[in-house]
Amino acid sequence: MAPKTTKVAEEDKVSLFCKASGEPAPTITWEINGQKINSGSEFEVIDRAYMSSLRIKKAIHGDHDKTYMCEAHNKLGFARASATVIIYRKKAGSKGKHGRLYWMYH
Repeated sequence: MAPKTTKVAEEDKVSLFCKASGEPAPTITWEINGQKINSGSEFEVIDRAYMSSLRIKKAIHGDHDKTYMCEAHNKLGFARASATVIIYRKKAGSKGKHGRLYWMYH
């Protein structure tokens, strides 16, 4: 399945998931606008066998329309998928929504 753009309210959390299959098991990495993402104050990367998730801890309006890319690779090759996260302003008093985006390599 191809990645899809997701919309979230500012200050919400959003998680992106990447699954890949292959032998040997692929290594999965994340990039934002061409820069590698590691866990830190803004992001949390959780790796498991054949899966990785990227959690954006707090969506910031004005920090939107960035392309997040997942790359799965092993010694036989690689596959990439990308998605854009659109961050919108909350209306006064609204709680917002949590966004999730799922994709899988075949």
